[in-house]
Amino acid sequence: MSKPKIIIIGAGVVGQLMAIQLHNYGLSPILIGPQPVKLPPMVYAIHPYNLAYLQDLNIQPECAHVSTMEIATPNQSLLVQASSANKDNLCHIIKHDTLIKHTQQQVLQKKIEWHQETPISYKDKCISLHKKDIVADLFIACDGKESWMRKHTSIPVQQLEYEQYAHIATISHSMKNNAAFQRFDETGTLAFLPLQNQHQSALIWSCSHSLHQKIIKHGIKNQLKTHAPVRLEPIQIKNHTFIPLTGILASKYHQNEIILAGNALHTIHPLAGIGLNLGIGDIRALSKTLIKNNDIGQYYYDRHNVHTKAHWLTHSMAQPEITSIMDLVLGTRIVKANIRRYIEEMDRICF
Repeated sequence: MSKPKIIIIGAGVVGQLMAIQLHNYGLSPILIGPQPVKLPPMVYAIHPYNLAYLQDLNIQPECAHVSTMEIATPNQSLLVQASSANKDNLCHIIKHDTLIKHTQQQVLQKKIEWHQETPISYKDKCISLHKKDIVADLFIACDGKESWMRKHTSIPVQQLEYEQYAHIATISHSMKNNAAFQRFDETGTLAFLPLQNQHQSALIWSCSHSLHQKIIKHGIKNQLKTHAPVRLEPIQIKNHTFIPLTGILASKYHQNEIILAGNALHTIHPLAGIGLNLGIGDIRALSKTLIKNNDIGQYYYDRHNVHTKAHWLTHSMAQPEITSIMDLVLGTRIVKANIRRYIEEMDRICF
Protein backbone atom coordinates (compact mmCIF):
# COMPACT_ATOMS: atom_id res chain seq x y z
CA MET A 1 0.00 0.00 0.00
CA SER A 2 1.37 3.42 -0.94
CA LYS A 3 2.16 5.87 1.83
CA PRO A 4 -0.36 8.70 2.27
CA LYS A 5 0.69 12.25 1.48
CA ILE A 6 0.17 14.21 4.68
CA ILE A 7 0.10 17.96 5.25
CA ILE A 8 0.34 19.36 8.78
CA ILE A 9 -1.21 22.80 9.23
CA GLY A 10 0.35 24.73 12.11
CA ALA A 11 4.05 24.87 12.98
CA GLY A 12 3.86 25.28 16.73
CA VAL A 13 5.16 22.71 19.20
CA VAL A 14 2.52 20.07 18.37
CA GLY A 15 2.77 20.61 14.61
CA GLN A 16 6.55 20.30 14.61
CA LEU A 17 6.49 17.24 16.87
CA MET A 18 3.86 15.64 14.64
CA ALA A 19 6.08 16.22 11.60
CA ILE A 20 9.13 14.77 13.36
CA GLN A 21 7.24 11.68 14.55
CA LEU A 22 5.72 10.94 11.13
CA HIS A 23 9.14 11.44 9.51
CA ASN A 24 10.65 8.95 11.96
CA TYR A 25 7.96 6.46 10.92
CA GLY A 26 9.13 6.72 7.32
CA LEU A 27 6.50 9.13 6.02
CA SER A 28 7.19 12.45 4.29
CA PRO A 29 4.95 15.02 5.98
CA ILE A 30 4.74 18.59 4.74
CA LEU A 31 4.61 21.27 7.42
CA ILE A 32 2.78 24.53 6.68
CA GLY A 33 2.75 27.54 8.98
CA PRO A 34 4.90 30.49 10.00
CA GLN A 35 7.57 30.18 12.66
CA PRO A 36 6.06 30.37 16.16
CA VAL A 37 6.33 33.70 17.92
CA LYS A 38 8.59 33.92 20.95
CA LEU A 39 6.83 33.77 24.32
CA PRO A 40 9.51 34.28 27.02
CA PRO A 41 7.22 33.84 30.08
CA MET A 42 5.42 30.73 28.82
CA VAL A 43 6.39 27.31 30.19
CA TYR A 44 5.16 23.73 29.94
CA ALA A 45 4.88 21.18 32.74
CA ILE A 46 5.96 18.01 30.97
CA HIS A 47 5.16 14.59 32.43
CA PRO A 48 8.27 12.37 32.96
CA TYR A 49 7.00 9.86 30.37
CA ASN A 50 6.65 12.64 27.81
CA LEU A 51 10.10 14.04 28.57
CA ALA A 52 11.44 10.56 27.79
CA TYR A 53 9.38 10.61 24.59
CA LEU A 54 10.96 13.92 23.56
CA GLN A 55 14.40 12.51 24.28
CA ASP A 56 13.60 9.50 22.10
CA LEU A 57 12.99 12.01 19.29
CA ASN A 58 16.46 13.45 20.03
CA ILE A 59 14.86 16.55 21.56
CA GLN A 60 16.61 17.29 24.83
CA PRO A 61 15.62 20.74 26.10
CA GLU A 62 16.98 22.19 29.30
CA CYS A 63 14.44 21.91 32.11
CA ALA A 64 13.81 22.16 35.84
CA HIS A 65 12.86 18.95 37.64
CA VAL A 66 9.93 19.06 40.08
CA SER A 67 9.69 16.39 42.76
CA THR A 68 7.59 18.35 45.28
CA MET A 69 4.43 20.42 44.94
CA GLU A 70 2.60 22.43 47.59
CA ILE A 71 -1.16 22.72 47.12
CA ALA A 72 -2.74 25.41 49.29
CA THR A 73 -5.93 27.26 50.11
CA PRO A 74 -6.18 30.27 52.45
CA ASN A 75 -6.57 27.85 55.39
CA GLN A 76 -4.86 24.59 54.46
CA SER A 77 -1.83 23.24 52.62
CA LEU A 78 -0.55 19.87 51.52
CA LEU A 79 2.77 18.66 50.13
CA VAL A 80 2.59 16.25 47.21
CA GLN A 81 5.87 14.39 46.69
CA ALA A 82 6.88 12.19 43.80
CA SER A 83 8.33 9.69 46.24
CA SER A 84 4.75 8.95 47.39
CA ALA A 85 4.30 7.09 44.10
CA ASN A 86 7.86 5.75 43.91
CA LYS A 87 8.74 8.35 41.27
CA ASP A 88 11.74 10.65 40.95
CA ASN A 89 9.79 13.63 39.61
CA LEU A 90 6.21 14.83 39.25
CA CYS A 91 6.98 16.85 36.13
CA HIS A 92 9.63 18.87 34.31
CA ILE A 93 9.32 22.59 33.55
CA ILE A 94 10.43 23.60 30.05
CA LYS A 95 10.32 27.09 28.62
CA HIS A 96 8.26 27.45 25.44
CA ASP A 97 11.06 29.22 23.57
CA THR A 98 13.56 26.54 24.58
CA LEU A 99 11.32 23.70 23.38
CA ILE A 100 10.61 25.42 20.07
CA LYS A 101 14.33 25.92 19.49
CA HIS A 102 14.97 22.20 19.92
CA THR A 103 12.01 20.98 17.85
CA GLN A 104 12.92 23.36 15.03
CA GLN A 105 16.48 22.05 15.02
CA GLN A 106 15.14 18.55 14.43
CA VAL A 107 12.76 19.68 11.68
CA LEU A 108 15.64 21.36 9.86
CA GLN A 109 18.13 18.52 10.43
CA LYS A 110 15.66 15.99 9.05
CA LYS A 111 15.02 18.28 6.06
CA ILE A 112 11.27 18.08 6.56
CA GLU A 113 9.53 20.18 3.92
CA TRP A 114 8.31 23.32 5.68
CA HIS A 115 6.47 26.20 4.05
CA GLN A 116 6.80 29.01 6.56
CA GLU A 117 3.66 30.90 5.62
CA THR A 118 -0.07 31.03 6.34
CA PRO A 119 -2.13 29.13 3.75
CA ILE A 120 -4.49 31.18 1.58
CA SER A 121 -7.29 28.75 0.82
CA TYR A 122 -8.36 25.11 0.91
CA LYS A 123 -10.66 23.11 -1.36
CA ASP A 124 -10.93 19.51 -2.51
CA LYS A 125 -7.78 18.26 -0.78
CA CYS A 126 -5.75 21.18 -2.13
CA ILE A 127 -3.99 23.84 -0.06
CA SER A 128 -3.17 27.09 -1.85
CA LEU A 129 -0.04 28.95 -0.78
CA HIS A 130 1.30 32.20 -2.18
CA LYS A 131 3.34 30.59 -4.94
CA LYS A 132 2.03 27.04 -5.26
CA ASP A 133 -0.84 24.63 -4.62
CA ILE A 134 -0.30 21.34 -2.80
CA VAL A 135 -2.61 18.34 -3.01
CA ALA A 136 -2.55 15.71 -0.26
CA ASP A 137 -4.46 12.71 1.09
CA LEU A 138 -4.69 13.83 4.72
CA PHE A 139 -4.55 17.17 6.51
CA ILE A 140 -3.71 17.30 10.21
CA ALA A 141 -4.89 20.49 11.92
CA CYS A 142 -2.36 21.52 14.57
CA ASP A 143 -3.08 25.23 14.23
CA GLY A 144 -4.50 25.97 17.66
CA LYS A 145 -7.76 26.86 19.34
CA GLU A 146 -8.93 29.14 16.51
CA SER A 147 -7.89 26.54 13.93
CA TRP A 148 -8.14 27.76 10.33
CA MET A 149 -8.12 24.17 9.10
CA ARG A 150 -10.94 23.09 11.45
CA LYS A 151 -13.14 25.84 10.00
CA HIS A 152 -13.15 23.90 6.73
CA THR A 153 -15.18 21.19 8.47
CA SER A 154 -18.62 21.17 10.06
CA ILE A 155 -17.32 19.59 13.29
CA PRO A 156 -19.22 21.03 16.30
CA VAL A 157 -17.03 22.50 19.03
CA GLN A 158 -18.05 22.86 22.67
CA GLN A 159 -17.01 26.25 24.04
CA LEU A 160 -16.13 26.69 27.73
CA GLU A 161 -16.12 30.23 29.12
CA TYR A 162 -14.24 30.52 32.42
CA GLU A 163 -14.66 34.27 32.91
CA GLN A 164 -11.03 34.33 33.98
CA TYR A 165 -7.73 35.70 32.71
CA ALA A 166 -4.35 33.96 32.79
CA HIS A 167 -1.49 36.25 33.77
CA ILE A 168 1.97 34.85 33.07
CA ALA A 169 5.40 36.26 33.88
CA THR A 170 8.92 35.38 34.97
CA ILE A 171 9.42 36.12 38.67
CA SER A 172 12.74 36.69 40.42
CA HIS A 173 12.91 36.11 44.19
CA SER A 174 15.66 36.20 46.80
CA MET A 175 15.14 32.67 48.11
CA LYS A 176 15.86 29.58 46.04
CA ASN A 177 12.86 27.61 44.80
CA ASN A 178 12.82 24.03 43.52
CA ALA A 179 9.20 23.11 44.32
CA ALA A 180 5.95 23.89 42.53
CA PHE A 181 3.36 25.91 44.41
CA GLN A 182 -0.36 26.19 43.62
CA ARG A 183 -2.84 28.20 45.67
CA PHE A 184 -6.62 28.09 45.25
CA ASP A 185 -8.87 30.87 46.52
CA GLU A 186 -12.09 32.62 45.53
CA THR A 187 -10.23 34.87 43.08
CA GLY A 188 -8.62 32.05 41.08
CA THR A 189 -5.53 29.85 41.02
CA LEU A 190 -1.98 31.11 41.58
CA ALA A 191 0.94 28.90 40.53
CA PHE A 192 4.71 29.28 40.77
CA LEU A 193 6.75 26.77 38.80
CA PRO A 194 10.51 26.47 39.39
CA LEU A 195 12.98 27.23 36.61
CA GLN A 196 16.57 26.15 36.10
CA ASN A 197 17.68 29.35 37.78
CA GLN A 198 16.44 28.58 41.29
CA HIS A 199 16.03 32.29 42.02
CA GLN A 200 13.37 32.48 39.32
CA SER A 201 9.92 30.96 38.89
CA ALA A 202 7.31 30.96 36.16
CA LEU A 203 4.10 32.63 37.28
CA ILE A 204 0.74 31.36 35.99
CA TRP A 205 -2.13 33.22 37.65
CA SER A 206 -5.64 32.30 36.54
CA CYS A 207 -7.77 35.00 38.09
CA SER A 208 -11.29 36.37 38.20
CA HIS A 209 -12.34 39.44 36.21
CA SER A 210 -12.33 41.59 39.37
CA LEU A 211 -8.78 40.60 40.33
CA HIS A 212 -7.69 41.03 36.70
CA GLN A 213 -8.92 44.64 36.84
CA LYS A 214 -6.95 45.24 40.06
CA ILE A 215 -3.80 43.84 38.45
CA ILE A 216 -4.25 46.12 35.45
CA LYS A 217 -4.90 49.16 37.67
CA HIS A 218 -2.33 48.64 40.44
CA GLY A 219 0.24 46.34 38.83
CA ILE A 220 0.87 42.65 39.26
CA LYS A 221 3.70 43.12 41.77
CA ASN A 222 1.34 45.06 44.04
CA GLN A 223 -1.28 42.29 43.96
CA LEU A 224 1.25 39.51 44.50
CA LYS A 225 2.18 41.06 47.85
CA THR A 226 -1.11 39.81 49.30
CA HIS A 227 -1.33 36.52 47.37
CA ALA A 228 2.17 35.06 46.95
CA PRO A 229 3.89 33.00 49.67
CA VAL A 230 6.55 34.97 51.55
CA ARG A 231 9.38 32.78 50.24
CA LEU A 232 8.41 33.64 46.65
CA GLU A 233 7.76 37.35 47.10
CA PRO A 234 8.93 38.92 43.83
CA ILE A 235 11.84 41.31 43.64
CA GLN A 236 11.57 41.57 39.86
CA ILE A 237 8.91 40.70 37.30
CA LYS A 238 9.66 40.28 33.59
CA ASN A 239 7.62 39.60 30.46
CA HIS A 240 4.23 40.00 32.11
CA THR A 241 1.32 39.37 29.76
CA PHE A 242 -2.21 37.98 29.98
CA ILE A 243 -4.90 36.26 27.93
CA PRO A 244 -8.61 35.56 28.50
CA LEU A 245 -9.24 31.91 29.35
CA THR A 246 -11.57 29.79 27.26
CA GLY A 247 -11.69 26.08 26.56
CA ILE A 248 -12.84 23.99 23.63
CA LEU A 249 -13.48 20.33 22.89
CA ALA A 250 -14.40 19.18 19.41
CA SER A 251 -17.16 16.56 19.21
CA LYS A 252 -15.47 14.71 16.33
CA TYR A 253 -11.79 14.09 15.76
CA HIS A 254 -11.89 14.04 11.98
CA GLN A 255 -14.09 14.76 9.02
CA ASN A 256 -13.21 13.25 5.67
CA GLU A 257 -9.52 14.02 5.07
CA ILE A 258 -9.13 16.58 7.90
CA ILE A 259 -7.93 15.36 11.32
CA LEU A 260 -7.68 17.48 14.48
CA ALA A 261 -4.88 17.34 17.06
CA GLY A 262 -3.57 19.40 19.97
CA ASN A 263 -5.32 22.70 20.69
CA ALA A 264 -7.28 22.49 17.43
CA LEU A 265 -9.05 19.53 19.04
CA HIS A 266 -9.01 20.44 22.73
CA THR A 267 -7.95 23.50 24.72
CA ILE A 268 -8.18 23.22 28.49
CA HIS A 269 -7.71 25.40 31.55
CA PRO A 270 -3.99 25.71 32.40
CA LEU A 271 -4.31 25.08 36.14
CA ALA A 272 -3.35 21.39 35.95
CA GLY A 273 -0.48 21.90 33.50
CA ILE A 274 -1.53 19.01 31.27
CA GLY A 275 -2.30 20.76 27.96
CA LEU A 276 0.86 19.93 26.01
CA ASN A 277 0.91 16.45 27.54
CA LEU A 278 -2.47 15.85 25.92
CA GLY A 279 -1.08 17.13 22.62
CA ILE A 280 1.85 14.73 22.81
CA GLY A 281 -0.60 11.91 23.52
CA ASP A 282 -2.48 12.91 20.36
CA ILE A 283 0.74 12.71 18.34
CA ARG A 284 1.57 9.25 19.64
CA ALA A 285 -1.93 7.87 19.06
CA LEU A 286 -2.54 9.45 15.66
CA SER A 287 0.88 8.64 14.22
CA LYS A 288 0.51 4.98 15.24
CA THR A 289 -2.98 4.85 13.71
CA LEU A 290 -1.64 6.26 10.43
CA ILE A 291 1.47 4.08 10.21
CA LYS A 292 -0.58 0.92 10.90
CA ASN A 293 -3.17 1.96 8.31
CA ASN A 294 -5.89 1.56 10.95
CA ASP A 295 -9.30 3.14 10.55
CA ILE A 296 -9.03 6.76 11.70
CA GLY A 297 -11.81 6.02 14.20
CA GLN A 298 -9.13 4.27 16.28
CA TYR A 299 -7.69 7.70 17.06
CA TYR A 300 -11.00 8.77 18.62
CA TYR A 301 -11.24 5.50 20.53
CA ASP A 302 -7.72 5.92 21.92
CA ARG A 303 -8.04 9.57 22.98
CA HIS A 304 -11.65 10.54 23.67
CA ASN A 305 -11.90 9.26 27.25
CA VAL A 306 -8.64 10.95 28.21
CA HIS A 307 -9.71 14.29 26.72
CA THR A 308 -13.11 14.11 28.42
CA LYS A 309 -11.54 13.31 31.78
CA ALA A 310 -8.99 16.12 31.46
CA HIS A 311 -11.73 18.64 30.62
CA TRP A 312 -13.91 17.50 33.49
CA LEU A 313 -11.00 17.72 35.94
CA THR A 314 -9.75 21.16 34.92
CA HIS A 315 -13.24 22.64 34.48
CA SER A 316 -14.26 21.45 37.95
CA MET A 317 -11.11 22.76 39.59
CA ALA A 318 -11.52 26.16 37.91
CA GLN A 319 -14.89 26.82 39.59
CA PRO A 320 -14.94 29.35 42.47
CA GLU A 321 -16.55 26.87 44.89
CA ILE A 322 -13.58 24.50 44.63
CA THR A 323 -11.77 26.49 47.35
CA SER A 324 -14.35 25.78 50.03
CA ILE A 325 -14.44 22.10 49.05
CA MET A 326 -10.65 21.83 49.21
CA ASP A 327 -10.63 23.62 52.57
CA LEU A 328 -12.81 20.83 53.96
CA VAL A 329 -10.68 17.95 52.76
CA LEU A 330 -7.14 19.24 52.24
CA GLY A 331 -4.79 17.74 54.80
CA THR A 332 -7.27 15.09 55.95
CA ARG A 333 -6.36 11.42 56.11
CA ILE A 334 -8.55 10.77 53.07
CA VAL A 335 -6.48 13.09 50.88
CA LYS A 336 -3.14 12.03 52.29
CA ALA A 337 -3.95 8.37 51.76
CA ASN A 338 -4.87 9.03 48.13
CA ILE A 339 -1.88 11.09 46.99
CA ARG A 340 -0.45 8.08 45.20
CA ARG A 341 -3.81 7.48 43.49
CA TYR A 342 -3.94 11.15 42.40
CA ILE A 343 -0.44 10.92 40.88
CA GLU A 344 -1.34 7.69 39.11
CA GLU A 345 -4.52 9.27 37.69
CA MET A 346 -2.49 12.18 36.33
CA ASP A 347 -0.17 9.58 34.78
CA ARG A 348 -3.12 8.07 32.92
CA ILE A 349 -4.26 11.47 31.64
CA CYS A 350 -0.83 12.68 30.58
CA PHE A 351 0.51 9.49 29.01
